[in-house]
Amino acid sequence: MRMRSLVVLGLASAMLGCGSGQAIPVKVEELAKELSKAHEEGTLLAFDMRYKGKVLRITGKMGKSGRVADTMMATGRGDYYAVFDIDGSPRCEFAKPDALVNVKKGDNITIEGRLYSTEGLLGFPALRLEDCRVVNEL
Repeated sequence: MRMRSLVVLGLASAMLGCGSGQAIPVKVEELAKELSKAHEEGTLLAFDMRYKGKVLRITGKMGKSGRVADTMMATGRGDYYAVFDIDGSPRCEFAKPDALVNVKKGDNITIEGRLYSTEGLLGFPALRLEDCRVVNEL
């Protein structure tokens, strides 16, 4: 019985990317839709269990970037941010702006970061990633 539990736990961990140290690849549109659906259906806890604390590799079109201090969402997790060009975009926070210097609105981009929050303003869900880095510009 104990062996069966360990096997099931191991399979679940592998499916969710737990302990593997590898980023979970997602397209920004799909992630935004999944979060919106979880909010509408009242299943944010399941969404959190699947993604929170994990490194996501998100691909999409660049929206804008800037200094966190210039926004209402200062978190202390990064001094600079970037968002994708889509409603419900994750906000990716960076310690340094270097990675964002050559990226402009409309560019295809892949960013990796650890999801630390699904809470936004006024009770609406929002994805917040920390320790972000640009993996590549497509």
